[in-house]
Formats: sequence, structure tokens, C-alpha cells
Amino acid sequence: MGNKKIKRLIFTLFILFTGFSLYKWELKKSKIKEEGFIEEKLIIEELKKNSDIEIILAKEENLDVDLQKEVVIIYKIKGNYWFVVGKRDSNSKIKFTEKKSAPLEGQEIQFTDFNKDGIIEFIISGYKEENIGYGIYQLENMEVIDIFGEGMEGCC
Repeated sequence: MGNKKIKRLIFTLFILFTGFSLYKWELKKSKIKEEGFIEEKLIIEELKKNSDIEIILAKEENLDVDLQKEVVIIYKIKGNYWFVVGKRDSNSKIKFTEKKSAPLEGQEIQFTDFNKDGIIEFIISGYKEENIGYGIYQLENMEVIDIFGEGMEGCC
């Protein structure tokens, strides 16, 4: 079995495990509040104000313990793909993290609490041609912390 096939198998198993974990977690969540979607739209519009970008994917979740939802956004600008996390601060001003590289194709954003500490991690995954990659991140004080990943350099 070739190296690429092994990597794809590991990635597939990882996605299946993550999907199952997310399914269980979603069952525990209460129903989504309508104002959450309004917040997501406001944060996306703020990001779009600052430059000529194309939003690829955006998902919101409470990534820390403040009970306020953040929005993870994958976007394209001038042929490059990036992701940021946006959030409204206590003064209602919208802030964004530093941008990080995102996959070029098949982008996905998933949320889970891997270590069961009450803080949600997010997973960015995707591919570029035959290169598959993913990164697991956590948000700390509006800074994206890279916890673990594989293959992101080949798909971003």
C-alpha cells in the first residue's frame, strides 16, 4: 500500500471519527437560536467591508467559555485562501484573528471538544489535487492556536 493511500486511509478514518463525535455533540446541543445566524451575517459583512474577498465557508460556534459565538470564516482573496475567526467584543466592535492559510479545495469546518475541557476546538480540512490536509485549532484571547495537523502545507 503506497504512502498516499495510507495517508488517505488515516484521513478518512479521522473524518469518520470526527463526524461521529460531532453527531453525538450535536444531539446534546439545544436548538440553534435565530440571533446566532444574524451575528454570523454581521461578522461576515464586516470582513467583506475591508477588502474584495469571496467567502467560501463560514460557521459559528462558542469557541471559548464566554457564551458568545465566534465565526470561523474561510475566504479567498487574490487567489489565496485564508481563514480567520471573527467575534464581537464587549463594546460591540467586531474583531478578527490574524489570518491563517486554508486549503484550496473541499474546505470543511468542524467543531468538537476533543479533550472534554469545555472549550471547543475547530478543524479546518480540505485538499489541493491529491494532497489532503487538516488542522485542529483552538481560540485563546482572539489568537488561533495550532494544536495538531497533518498535510496542511500541501493543500494550502
